[in-house]
Amino acid sequence: MKKVLCVCLGNTCRSPMMEAVLRNELSKRGLEVQVESAGLLKEAEGQSAFDSSVKEMSDRGMDISGHKSRHVGSIGDVTQFDLIVCVGEAEADKVRAFSPNAKDRVVVANEAEGGIPNPWEKGDEAYRTCALTIVAVMTEMAESLSSQWK
Repeated sequence: MKKVLCVCLGNTCRSPMMEAVLRNELSKRGLEVQVESAGLLKEAEGQSAFDSSVKEMSDRGMDISGHKSRHVGSIGDVTQFDLIVCVGEAEADKVRAFSPNAKDRVVVANEAEGGIPNPWEKGDEAYRTCALTIVAVMTEMAESLSSQWK
């Protein structure tokens, strides 16, 4: 089974939404892929997804209310993942530094636009915009992966 890891800073806003959307979109395409998420901040480990992220996913029929953040370091060897999707180049660089053997598996979501914008502490509209971006980008990624991995 293929495995994907979605990575952001704290694993409380963007990567839980990316995980939910990508899992949903891959499932719609008949692909059995294990999709997980993690963050780069060890201090955030164990926190719930932010309420605004939970609401945005709920509005789109996905439940992330039980999400608890994880630190990338708690996963072990990230080379177990076939693809590591980061929210930005800075996060991708940190994953590559953390696990040089996984560098060829690391990609930046929405790279042409500078990644996935961080909605943290910017209000509900920022979360809505972020969620819309994630839905569009993860849907496109699922389509691409479905043609590669079928």
